[in-house]
Amino acid sequence: MLRYPAADLRPTRHELQLGKDEFGKDEYTIVRRRLKTKTLVNNPIPTEIATELLALTNSNPRYFFWTGKGSPKTIAGKFTNQLKKVFAEAKIEDGHAQRFRDTAAVELLKANVDIRDVQKFLGHSSLATTEKYYAPWNKRQQDIFGGKIKLAQQAMETANP
Repeated sequence: MLRYPAADLRPTRHELQLGKDEFGKDEYTIVRRRLKTKTLVNNPIPTEIATELLALTNSNPRYFFWTGKGSPKTIAGKFTNQLKKVFAEAKIEDGHAQRFRDTAAVELLKANVDIRDVQKFLGHSSLATTEKYYAPWNKRQQDIFGGKIKLAQQAMETANP
């Protein structure tokens, strides 16, 4: 199981204050600046999900997840508590918001997306950070390494019949 610093486990109030007007006009994208690295991350949202999000109603039509009531400082904690309940009902141990980020990164790597592109998607300033947590799922690198090992084994067999 992957472990992350506690600061990574909570969504920020800025993320939860996502305004409906922040979707791109031509495509459904959300551009955010990572709080840790200050890196801009451009996240495309599948049309079917964006359509569902836009159809959601709450008491504040300006935001997706925030009603506008209460202090913005408390919304991340409230969201985290609600999410814990969802994970508990689904019987998912150690469930937290970071799991969604992990799943996205792992699925991209399993689909043979280059780890440098996953690094950009995650907003990591260093490739080493991405490799530290996601190298086991880097199928492209594993295939390259596996091919090199096979070539080396064939060369050894040829040299030592």
